[in-house]
Amino acid sequence: MSRVGNAVDNNIRDFGLQKGFLEALNTWGVKVAVQNLTPEINKIFEGSPVILIGNHPTFSEPFVLPALLPQREDAFMVMSQSFLSLAPHLKQHTLPIFMGYRTKGEGVMTSVLRKILTYGDIDYENAHRRNIESIDLAASRVSSGGLGIVFPAPLRQLSNGQWKTGLGYLINGIKYPSETYLIEAYIEGTARHDVLRANPILRDRYPEIKVIFRDPQKIADIKGRMPKTNERELTVGMEKDYLEWVKSLKRG
Repeated sequence: MSRVGNAVDNNIRDFGLQKGFLEALNTWGVKVAVQNLTPEINKIFEGSPVILIGNHPTFSEPFVLPALLPQREDAFMVMSQSFLSLAPHLKQHTLPIFMGYRTKGEGVMTSVLRKILTYGDIDYENAHRRNIESIDLAASRVSSGGLGIVFPAPLRQLSNGQWKTGLGYLINGIKYPSETYLIEAYIEGTARHDVLRANPILRDRYPEIKVIFRDPQKIADIKGRMPKTNERELTVGMEKDYLEWVKSLKRG
């Protein structure tokens, strides 16, 4: 685990967020199939203010999604600060969220990884305050033209009611919603023991990872479909819409 973490950290130090993860995936021979990464979406990723949302059933998705994006200095991730234990150079590219509790139904490998990684020895009130600060700063950075990558649900399979309300606060904090995009992605093919992909003997046993992008939406349009909702209701509505989109992919 430490060897893999050091390799990722060195890549991020040398190449930055997006290319650093891409170099790691290429080194490990990880195959990623991408669908619907259209010229329009690429153009948005290259220079527009945008929030990119992805699902997060394992520890692998935060490695995969940034690797598919063009290099830009104002890109960042809102993510568990535990990843900083794995790759300290992520600090300059992330806004930390503190989530040190064990989730219901957590698998054995995830439980082991939680014990290996450091979640920060802070109490709930301090964690809550710092999480609010991170969300406010994320909204400010995106409003200033940045690209923010967000995983609204913590290490869980897709199901209703998992997205955290911080997403609603982030959306409502965007200053120019008619000029800011939301792009969603669905990632499948990852596994809780994906760290073993770094082993050349084992990597061929793993399936190809697939990432499907959804057509871009304007933040203003999302809020317009759910007027007069608070942050929790906005989050619930966005999650329901996302899950319906994922179901449509599986039906197709």
